[in-house]
Amino acid sequence: MRQGIVITSLMLIFGVVTPLSAVERLLIDFTTYNENIAQVVEKDQEIYEQFIAENPDLDIRNFGWPEFAFEADDWNLENWKVALNPSSDSRENNKNSLLKNSPSQQHGNVLGVRIQFNPWENAFWAFVKTPYYFAHTYMNGVFVSQNDEDQDAGLAIGMIANVGQIKNARSWVYGLNYNYTYGARVLNERNELQEFGFGSIFHEGWRQVTWNNTEYSDNPRDWAATKNPLYPFSLPYVVFDSLAFYKPEGSKDPDFIGYVRDVTVNFDLAVVREDQDINDEAIWQMLAADAIQTKLVMSKIVAEELLLKRKIEKLKAASDTETAAAGGAEAEAEAEVAQ
Repeated sequence: MRQGIVITSLMLIFGVVTPLSAVERLLIDFTTYNENIAQVVEKDQEIYEQFIAENPDLDIRNFGWPEFAFEADDWNLENWKVALNPSSDSRENNKNSLLKNSPSQQHGNVLGVRIQFNPWENAFWAFVKTPYYFAHTYMNGVFVSQNDEDQDAGLAIGMIANVGQIKNARSWVYGLNYNYTYGARVLNERNELQEFGFGSIFHEGWRQVTWNNTEYSDNPRDWAATKNPLYPFSLPYVVFDSLAFYKPEGSKDPDFIGYVRDVTVNFDLAVVREDQDINDEAIWQMLAADAIQTKLVMSKIVAEELLLKRKIEKLKAASDTETAAAGGAEAEAEAEVAQ
């Protein structure tokens, strides 16, 4: 892995008086998400199997944990979760709060969101989240969003690396005249949560809403020059955490329906590496070691959750089959009596 750092503010030392210009990246694109996450899931499993073949002592089954492997459909948008605020977190509301792959004539597949709150005038909120923990690196320490040249691969699956000062964020939202506000939340490399508050989505049809960072500065005099070791260093990044929908106080309508196409982030590159004659990670594998530890810790949690979900699905399928069979037998018996 070819990662290193020269803080952008250091460019001042070399007489550069403009920042490493703000670049634009799709953080998440729901029109391509299902296809692209399937690629990542497949690659992640290949890297994991290769790593375990070379390092059998790190196989999670050695620690008494169940074996599991993600399937592409596990990450399908319809398997995402709606987390309601505590006062609305009831069985009925959860049953009617769900996500759908929704065809748009203009954009293709988008994320359809249905939320049900209590029919009270109170203010409520809900977060739309991925179904499982999202690892930002493969087991070899490489960012899942990057290509072999450590550049953004354009997958737009909820992760962007090399993120410095964020200038703004935007999102295409299809409104149905619900008087709600909306935002997107991300986590950075320090696990700090930040929300891009896009504001009102009280409109009809597609509209691109924007959040602007009021603290953003492109003045070089505002930069604080620093110099840090180049390795081991993991590029600063942001990972998608959730979409946030806020119902204002005053309305008793319990329902919300809307559609989201994407979230785009405009930011300054955090680092640039000009001289990299030696591939540090290939020699020392320190970033991979950190990724391995995270994988081992999270695998147990994810495995238990995923295997429980699949067991419940099998039991439900078996129950539905028995019900259908019983119904068929009853119909045949009634037909015989009628004859």
